[in-house]
Amino acid sequence: MENVKENDKLIAEFMQKGTEGFGLYDYNGVHYKLNELKFNTSWDWLMPVVSKCYEYGELDNTQREQIIASLSGIIDIEDTHNAVVDFIKQNNSNALLDELCDLANENREEPLTDSESKRYMEIIEICRSTNIDIPFGVEY
Repeated sequence: MENVKENDKLIAEFMQKGTEGFGLYDYNGVHYKLNELKFNTSWDWLMPVVSKCYEYGELDNTQREQIIASLSGIIDIEDTHNAVVDFIKQNNSNALLDELCDLANENREEPLTDSESKRYMEIIEICRSTNIDIPFGVEY
């Protein structure tokens, strides 16, 4: 159950539905607690997420096949939910690595500021704690 809550939280943040600081998530103008989110049980909640994933256009073949199958009604909501969560995790990892590579760019004209150095180390720690492979050539 805890994993479902974390996955629904991940989806809510991807959909930018969070109400920062209050632990509530907005869905169609109504505020929900984490345990009230329905991305894992409601097609009405999940399909806008699927649409947003498609807007990014970077689904891998397995994710795309699972989502297409769900649209055809031949797959259950759990598989679609899992495909969406996998996509969001990969998307988040890619964004972190892009930011890390930008900060580590050896062709920078200026050295990193204190806040950039702090963010660089935060990203390194996130990568380590979530088993994201740090690109070759990035020092840590």
